Amino acid sequence: ALGPLLSMVVLAPGPISGTVVGTSILIMGGITWLTSKNADEQARRMMAESQDHLVLRRLALDYGDTEHALLWETDRNDILTYISPGFARRLGEAEPDGRKTLGAIFGLPSVDQGPMQTAEVLIAARQPFMNAAAVARIKGDDSWWSISGRPIIDELGRFIGFRGHGSELTGELRDDAASAQRSRYDALTGLAGRSLIRSSLDTAISSREAGQTGCALFLLDLDRFKQVNDTLGHPVGDELLKLVAERLTAQIGEKGRIGRLGGDEFMVVLPGETSRATLAELARTVIQTLSKTYIVQDTTVSIGASVGIAIAPYDGDNAPDLIARADMALYAAKSDGRGVHRFYDDKLTDADTARRGIRNDLRNAIMKGGISLVYQPFVDAKTSKILGFEALARWEHPTRGTIQPGEFLPIADAAGLDKQLGETVLIQACREAVNWPSSIRLAVNVSASQVENGALVKMLEDALDVSGLAPSRMEIDISEGVFCTLTEKVERVATEIRRMGVRISMDDFGAGDTALGTLKCTAIDKIKFDPQFIAGAADVQKRDAAILRSIVNLSESLGIETLAEGVESDDDASLALLLGCKSLQGYLFGQPVQPSRIPELLEEDKKKRRADRKEARKVPRTTLFRAAMIYCEDLDYKVVVRNISAIGASIECPRIFGVDTILVLDIGVGDPVSARVAWSDSNRMGIRFVSPFDMNLIRSAGRADARP
Repeated sequence: ALGPLLSMVVLAPGPISGTVVGTSILIMGGITWLTSKNADEQARRMMAESQDHLVLRRLALDYGDTEHALLWETDRNDILTYISPGFARRLGEAEPDGRKTLGAIFGLPSVDQGPMQTAEVLIAARQPFMNAAAVARIKGDDSWWSISGRPIIDELGRFIGFRGHGSELTGELRDDAASAQRSRYDALTGLAGRSLIRSSLDTAISSREAGQTGCALFLLDLDRFKQVNDTLGHPVGDELLKLVAERLTAQIGEKGRIGRLGGDEFMVVLPGETSRATLAELARTVIQTLSKTYIVQDTTVSIGASVGIAIAPYDGDNAPDLIARADMALYAAKSDGRGVHRFYDDKLTDADTARRGIRNDLRNAIMKGGISLVYQPFVDAKTSKILGFEALARWEHPTRGTIQPGEFLPIADAAGLDKQLGETVLIQACREAVNWPSSIRLAVNVSASQVENGALVKMLEDALDVSGLAPSRMEIDISEGVFCTLTEKVERVATEIRRMGVRISMDDFGAGDTALGTLKCTAIDKIKFDPQFIAGAADVQKRDAAILRSIVNLSESLGIETLAEGVESDDDASLALLLGCKSLQGYLFGQPVQPSRIPELLEEDKKKRRADRKEARKVPRTTLFRAAMIYCEDLDYKVVVRNISAIGASIECPRIFGVDTILVLDIGVGDPVSARVAWSDSNRMGIRFVSPFDMNLIRSAGRADARP
């Protein structure tokens, strides 16, 4: 209300009676104010009797009109309507011009001290304040002042302005105020510190007793800040926090007070604001503003923000309750994907209670071996031979049943259990995989926090040592998002792991904002394409297929293997193979199974491949001399099909392709079929279909051709 730059420190609380400033005024700066009890009583009566400026002028004349003392009065809009003549002379001004606020004079930042709150918050809440300290810039020099004020209420109970007095501080009092400024502010951002913002919240909540409707509280957390801090270093992180504080201050302005709680957590107190529509719009604006890119030390940095909102008195009538409920709303915002705001509602209390219970249960499950693993196979794209298994964590809760990783992994991360959980999974997976055939590999997914905390390398070394698993059989899956935001640190960690002989896979490629720059990491052995990317490639209206094919070609040139995840049908498999993926994973080749079933799956895989070879030798071929087309590498060629069976064909082609080349054959009946080159000579090729071909189509076409 006094302007965004005004902030004051209470030096010594004094008694407050009704709406009148305390019973005594300090003797400071060599200037004596109201030196007797009778004078004090007279001043209080005079200030309470009338809002007329004659009262203030008489006080100024009777008790010392100097440049070191101040009497002031504002209207309901906080515009100064009177300042004492001596102080006006010091400013080099006459009467107030009808536009200036007290904050325009006391414009340098300071902070509160003691149990009282900032004058700006108290004024906004129409509350009296005593002996608050502020810094004034007068003719280029800074001076510290003690300011007191009270609201003026007319006979109808309406607020019509503020009235108060002040005195310049000298010596120890000035030094104490300056020391309070340093101790109560956040030294990095200049925002209010934890205790100060909490005091502001206490005042804003209690202000409803003075006719206010309540207040709102924002709890704000930066998304991905820790990753930036760990990757680019704390100096960059500190500069980023300063920029965040500047943007936040610009958005909140005079609407409320901002404090930094520590790390990347901020609190915003909004006195008198309870409109959910207004608060929602402000939260959206704050999130959008903070989510725009930053330039820090010539580096482009991208973060986000999530906001939890609680409103007093509806969500709580005291600071601890309001903070707890805003925190629940913030957790809901993070759970809903981050980058959004959420209001508190009663359901969140039940959810918070359940979450706390799950957190304790998860801690016990990790300690007592309640986390189990299942394994999903990944296969060779051409032969469907099982190459290895990916370990997936499962938690069977005693009362809630199976809890999916998507639910308990974020809880583990938030509770600081991620390191214990990661270590448990690694050791258990290695101990089970050591019993598999030596050609079968093990893949284990690790979280961003496991990479960040620096313990992953040692954790992996211990798991391999304890189990005896050969490092060459181990693959560590790290999400593409981690590579994007932690490039330097991830490359360092990945390089250390690779030196151990363990392979590194970039997981979930294409799930978000794909950056080809991540492929520069020399430690990457494999890219795992997200199912969404493969699904998008099947849509002819999109460019996903061309992009994916280009990435596959680029990966091959860099010696990086490619795997398509989420393959659930023959069409998915054919498409992935056609685009050049070397291995596949998905329900088409097997759902996650218990470790006890893995030997059985491997034996079934051997039998199936032996049967396929026998079938290939026994499958009858139909002699055929039929014109057809093949499509390969975005080009088409006219060919002649010499013979065909359900699993392959022999064709003559003007261009001979190398073994394992993927192509599409269109013989004019049925849909085109995907195939790969099995052999080739000077002018003929043998191709093998990815999926069996329906020979009835050939027979039907032959009968139709034979009709007169």
